[in-house]
Amino acid sequence: MRVGIIGCGNVSLNLHLPAIAAEPNIHVVAAADPTPARLELFRQRAGLDADACSPDAADVLARPDVEAVLVATPPRYRPPIVLAALAAGKHVLSEKPIALTPAEGWEMARAARSFDRRLAMVHNYYFMPDLAAVKRVLDSGAIGEPYLVILNLLSVEDRPGAAEYRPIWRHDASMGGGGVLMDILHAVYVVAWLSSSQPIRAVSAAVDRRIGTLSDVSEVEDVALCRFEFDKGFGLVNLAWGDGPGGVEVMASEGRLLLFYRSFGTGAFEPPEQLHVFRGKERVPVEFQPDRTTPLGMQPIWRDFAESVERGREPIAPAEQGCATLEAVLGAYASASRKRTVALPLDASDPVYYRGIAALRGTEPGAEEVSVPNVEPVG
Repeated sequence: MRVGIIGCGNVSLNLHLPAIAAEPNIHVVAAADPTPARLELFRQRAGLDADACSPDAADVLARPDVEAVLVATPPRYRPPIVLAALAAGKHVLSEKPIALTPAEGWEMARAARSFDRRLAMVHNYYFMPDLAAVKRVLDSGAIGEPYLVILNLLSVEDRPGAAEYRPIWRHDASMGGGGVLMDILHAVYVVAWLSSSQPIRAVSAAVDRRIGTLSDVSEVEDVALCRFEFDKGFGLVNLAWGDGPGGVEVMASEGRLLLFYRSFGTGAFEPPEQLHVFRGKERVPVEFQPDRTTPLGMQPIWRDFAESVERGREPIAPAEQGCATLEAVLGAYASASRKRTVALPLDASDPVYYRGIAALRGTEPGAEEVSVPNVEPVG
């Protein structure tokens, strides 16, 4: 599969590019980024010729040798690029979140079906070995049916974006759509996955900006405490930028599970160290040798995407899952703002559905015009 990269920030350069390089049947053939220094750095690392790189995404989408694209721009700019890519006949792997509003996300999902293209999400936490080990234990029935899944990610690193672009764009709600909750929305689809892959029916949440952190130059939350309701059971997701505790805890019908990371920190930022499983008061022996040779599951997510294209099957995280996850996140913001539980999926008449977090802040989604690449549809 020949791939074009649209958005050459830190995630593309440091995670996606090495993951692709490790896959013998996936090759980067083009790249686009509006920041000249960043584009040149990516060109050199990827070993591309100068004519394979452009500041304009439309140039990548117009190339006949590009079969698929990674869209790794800030979230605000993704929808028009993804829609143009689908119209140009390209398959798309999109960074998360899929968009800033569910209305945009569902438009993208429908477009992918209409053009018969794959639109997959970078929901790479499915392939993190430590979480996969937890899932195997739960699926085995060793501790019965999970009733309460708790994910503590209270020491998320607030990593800046590319220095050549806007290092703190994630602190701009019009660019990123929210703060730490939107940044690490991986926890939302993971809590549903570990809860027998149930759909989330409702959410109640509290979010806050703490004094003495980067929040003093930020307009987004740096802590989010969320309670998700399923048909059977609950999920608690607690996130913060900072130095709080981390880990996974599961209460099930016949036992419990506890996963801890180095220094009791947050998974994805610290290596896993302890997995404890108990059935009643008896310890259940489990094989636990997590492998971090593939950073954060990026190589398997690319392999899954390529196979979904080649075999015509669904990817592990299709666009519809990206939309449902986004609705759960925005539902949490709405709950915190409105001081009540919010039912999911969101009502299409709710301003949050078509305006995102801007509907809760009394602002417009963004002041700058977002351009759509001018690419002729295929067929």
